[in-house]
Amino acid sequence: MNLRITQTIKWLAVACLVMFVVQKSADQFMGMDLLHVFGLVPRSAIMEGKLWQLVTYVFLHGDVSHLVLNLLMLVFIGSELESVWGRRRFLIFFFFCSTMAGLFYLLLQLAFWQGNAPLVGASGGLYGLLLAYGMVYGERVLLFMMLFPMKARHFVWVL
Repeated sequence: MNLRITQTIKWLAVACLVMFVVQKSADQFMGMDLLHVFGLVPRSAIMEGKLWQLVTYVFLHGDVSHLVLNLLMLVFIGSELESVWGRRRFLIFFFFCSTMAGLFYLLLQLAFWQGNAPLVGASGGLYGLLLAYGMVYGERVLLFMMLFPMKARHFVWVL
């Protein structure tokens, strides 16, 4: 597979990297808590009307491994889907999936009201991209755990 990173994926990855550095720097050196400002916090989003958190939580990450795994998935799956769909359709789909994942999280928090735990990361959008990848490239053979050949549609279900 020839990896071609599209322009949109580069910008999304750079935005996530920059926000991670800003988040960690502001938290450590300035005593700020950006997770509760830009992460999706149920009480803030629902009670205080901070609805921007439905979009901004995607760009924050908990730690380096969370960031790296999300960006790898974005690069490997997102670039290919954007090449097929185009920038506009890809971004609409990615942010739709991310927003729906955030709304689902808020719904679960309303049902069980666990409090103030912020949701961060692009995983909701990435799972949407995984589903789309399995549908578009269902017959493509991928290596699960770099060892076991598996069709993309089955690979997606395993993940």
